[in-house]
Amino acid sequence: MDPNSTSPNELVARYSEAETVLAGSLNLSLPSSVCTRATSASDMVLGLGSEGRSEKQEPPGMISSNARRYRVCPNTLTLDNGPTNTWYYRECRVPLIRHYDNRPCSLEGDSSMSSSPCSAPTPMPPGGDPDDNLLHQAFFMGSTTKNDEVRKTWADSLVYSKQNPSNWTDNDLQELSRAFAFRAIDTYEGPFDSLLDFILVLCPYFRDPSSKKNPLANALEHEVGNIFSFTWKAESEESVNPQTAHHDRYVAGALNLAKFMGDLFGLGLHIEALRHLVIHAGPSLWDDSDWSGSEIYMTAITQIVPSALNSRSLYDFLPERGGSGQGTPKSISEEAVAAIESRAEAYTLTVPADGSEAVLTASSSLGLFRGLTTFGQLWYDLDGATYSLQAPISINDSPAYPYRGFMLDTARNYFPIADIKRTLDAMSWVKINTLHWHVVDSQSFPLVVPGFNVISEKGAYHSKAIYTPADVKEIVDYAAARGIDVLAEIDTPGHTSIIHHSFPEHIACFEAAPWTQFANEPPAGQLRLASPATVNFTASLLSAASQLFPSKFFSTGGDEINANCYRQDPQTQRDLAAQGKTLEQALDTFTQASHRALASVGKTPVVWQEMLLDHNVTLSKDTVIMVWISSQNVAAVAREGHRLVHAASDFFYLDCGGGGWVGANTNGNSWCDPFKTWQKSYSFNPVAGLTEAQKKLVLGGQHLLWAEQAGPSNLDSIVWPRAASSAELFWTGPGGNARTALPRLHDIAYRFVQRGVRAIPLQPEWCALRPGKCDLDA
Repeated sequence: MDPNSTSPNELVARYSEAETVLAGSLNLSLPSSVCTRATSASDMVLGLGSEGRSEKQEPPGMISSNARRYRVCPNTLTLDNGPTNTWYYRECRVPLIRHYDNRPCSLEGDSSMSSSPCSAPTPMPPGGDPDDNLLHQAFFMGSTTKNDEVRKTWADSLVYSKQNPSNWTDNDLQELSRAFAFRAIDTYEGPFDSLLDFILVLCPYFRDPSSKKNPLANALEHEVGNIFSFTWKAESEESVNPQTAHHDRYVAGALNLAKFMGDLFGLGLHIEALRHLVIHAGPSLWDDSDWSGSEIYMTAITQIVPSALNSRSLYDFLPERGGSGQGTPKSISEEAVAAIESRAEAYTLTVPADGSEAVLTASSSLGLFRGLTTFGQLWYDLDGATYSLQAPISINDSPAYPYRGFMLDTARNYFPIADIKRTLDAMSWVKINTLHWHVVDSQSFPLVVPGFNVISEKGAYHSKAIYTPADVKEIVDYAAARGIDVLAEIDTPGHTSIIHHSFPEHIACFEAAPWTQFANEPPAGQLRLASPATVNFTASLLSAASQLFPSKFFSTGGDEINANCYRQDPQTQRDLAAQGKTLEQALDTFTQASHRALASVGKTPVVWQEMLLDHNVTLSKDTVIMVWISSQNVAAVAREGHRLVHAASDFFYLDCGGGGWVGANTNGNSWCDPFKTWQKSYSFNPVAGLTEAQKKLVLGGQHLLWAEQAGPSNLDSIVWPRAASSAELFWTGPGGNARTALPRLHDIAYRFVQRGVRAIPLQPEWCALRPGKCDLDA
């Protein structure tokens, strides 16, 4: 990189196509033509408020680095740049762990039921007992199901395979505990893994009223601790020792077990082996030639872990691959689609005023990406010179919420890939990290789903208005390289009229008239949710479609179900009568089948609020709820204990106020009038009316564009810069000042236009050049 020929904006823009960025610290050499001028507050960086937060702008990529080795620190990590070595540190942090009001597996605790997503099992090892097949099946099913009732059934089968809980011997409980440990080693997925829920259900069976000791809890503490210690002992043939055969596999297993043990802490199981890792591993964990005095560095674990006993804190101290201390940081693309609770976007940025190097530091590739976005917003080009009004400045920044989204509807009107990519670019410039893609609806089905190609063949507007699997991969890869996850949605059972053209047997009240009695908008038509064939069809369709997207989330919709459609459909009425079910019971069966299909391919379901608030449907506790009808419904969702995303029409619908689009309507108003200004969105408080516990359920929020009156010609002008206001809100948190935010939105709008995104002006240019002069009280 030639500092004399590369401006900061060019430097940042160059990173946009990079696939891999190594986390650490980046020294940014400023060109000789760069001018910096000292100033006080940082008012021109979108999202950078009075607390030193930052927000919104560009992508990364070509950061050179040599060998990277880990050292452990007591609390914060920095980067040493020596003449031959670059030291890579992971940030010492204590992420969230799963908490329970009661701890059913503690020595004193009582029972508490909950639900979580399932994952692939490692069954109990077979033995000579004739009951082994039952034990195997019961453990397999109980440790993977996400359904509370099914889990309880398999717990009964497992426990009463020996007639009574009191018949379980110490050896039996030790074998069961080892099964839990081996399953965790193979596939443990974190605090919402169904393995923990199965332990929750099993512990109360073995609680002894005459004693404070729970035999299963004791066995778990002993056996899991022993196996954990074994994985870290240098002399073990299945340890993380660098000389061990199949070393990478054992490292992954040891870290999985460490995570599992950390989460067991939330159940009241305090396994000492985790705290004493340094005793079992010692300096042999590292290459002695590379690590002089390794015991000194490793003792930081004993200082940090006991305070939270969270194994993912421990994970941050250890190499991701290999035992030699050589770590391989992940790319932006990998980190963008990781589980939402594991994404790290924090960074620190220091820009001096004397023309010396600016320094950007982060513990992740995503963190570097966000920091470079902010760095690019600090600079302006004028008459061949690059200058900043924001130096010196020091920023220590991280997002208030992990989900910052934008929803695009590509079914009412089709958007070419180029428009979606341009939107993704703009999203990345303001640190929006989720594209909620409402890809199909009643009007058209442009998504080509493998095995269901006929739906798009007969349901797209024309042969070019489709998204093939290759197109989807191009879009999700493009998004991920810009730090954006793509959450796709196939809305069911409503909003599916278009499927009639390829599978008429699955659709009720197709194009029934008058449409106002059968649907919220034309054309009418819904999946026959009471039909067993339709239930299976839908589950297969959702499973196939979801596998096109690497995101951990997939939305099954569930809004605006029209009951009259089913009342007037003879086939649905016959199916309900034959099964002896009500419509609500059939909807429950339909939804559970759909969500089981998603869970089987590792997806977490997302639904619109009606599925929780208006219907008697069983939803797993990990299901994410989109609150859209009104912001007044947020508290009701939070009371049910579900994670939620703000998408309220009274604050974030971009189509509101655009006028009515249905014909023969002289009134001409849209249903959600008035127009939602950026100031309205910016004024939203994501945690209003919530308790401290409920506030933790808020993942974030998003602006939404329903496309009845939107297309490629007006996409940019509808979305930008209004959507930047929610981007700042959910990055910085509530309480922002709209008066001081306006100049930042002016700034980002002008930058968007320069980069080819047709953002509209928010005010006359005269006002933009004179901040505050056009305020109502000026």
